Amino acid sequence: MPASIDLYVAGTPNGQRAVVALEEMGLAYNLHKLDLAKGDQTKPEYLAINPHGRIPCIVDRSGAAPVTVTQSWAICVYLAEKTGKFIPKDPAARARVLEWMFHIATDVMAIHSAHGHLQRHSPDKAPATIAWAEDRVRDALAYLDRRLEGRDYFDGEISIADLAFYPVYNRRRGLVAGNGMKNLLRWGAAMDARPACKRALEIVS
Repeated sequence: MPASIDLYVAGTPNGQRAVVALEEMGLAYNLHKLDLAKGDQTKPEYLAINPHGRIPCIVDRSGAAPVTVTQSWAICVYLAEKTGKFIPKDPAARARVLEWMFHIATDVMAIHSAHGHLQRHSPDKAPATIAWAEDRVRDALAYLDRRLEGRDYFDGEISIADLAFYPVYNRRRGLVAGNGMKNLLRWGAAMDARPACKRALEIVS
């Protein structure tokens, strides 16, 4: 019997985030890899599914009507609520998990993406601008490192906040290690040891 969830994805941190969530939650899915360099995300058949033309996107056909969810952060929340995994039921605990998840989505991921864009696509690749962005990435990671002092995960038990950050951590291992962020390194080692996380990065590298 085919899986009821279709996943449209590419090997970016956003795409990997959705795969980490699906793998960790033990959900079967049909994998559709899109080649962004070839413009697969702009083809009519994909735009019919996600008019925004971005990845990732899931279509869940397990219910009475298909449910389409875009945005990797929303996908994490949807899957956590669907399975009851990696998200607390207590409203206060849930709010804290979502607080950290969306802090990562806005304050951390935004500057991570901006720095990567400047390095790869900026017309002049101004060293001072790139260095400024890298400093902001370092500051964002250092804040997470302080949060993890005396904690195994961002809030209580492992949650979607941890799953969502893992692909970003994977891209910034060198910066974390080079700046001696011992708490993030410890956290990262624990995440690396999780079979589902390892599978996810292998599936969409």
